[in-house]
Amino acid sequence: MTAATSNLARPPRAFTFAELIIGLLLLAIIGGATAAVAAAMSRGWQLGASSATSSITITRTLLRIQDKIQRAKALGQWRGGSLSPSPTDQGAAILFWRGDDSAAGDADGQMQLEETQLLEHDPATKELVIWQIEYPSDAQRALTN
Repeated sequence: MTAATSNLARPPRAFTFAELIIGLLLLAIIGGATAAVAAAMSRGWQLGASSATSSITITRTLLRIQDKIQRAKALGQWRGGSLSPSPTDQGAAILFWRGDDSAAGDADGQMQLEETQLLEHDPATKELVIWQIEYPSDAQRALTN
């Protein structure tokens, strides 16, 4: 047998215990780094989603307020508010006339009570509230107006 054929016949050399430990340590380090990056990306997506949701809610609210005020036929009494009110402060509010209520068959060009709305910020609950008069019957509406 020649030297070349004797190398082929010899079984392959196995990894030593030290080489296996080093390989496992490298895999653990790479796995830990990958897990840390995945966790950071997940947290970033969660923060981005909540920020986007808040932004969309604020934008929709502002668009609804803008639409109500722009469509109003007349603006009435208003009360200013604070961005950081104390518990005893009243919230900002504005009274406005929506216009003639054509659904009720009332297109007389004059303001009736049920055609007005009060847009108010409630500082306790941090909500916008729209107050509106609704009569239980046409007879009650005619009596009041």
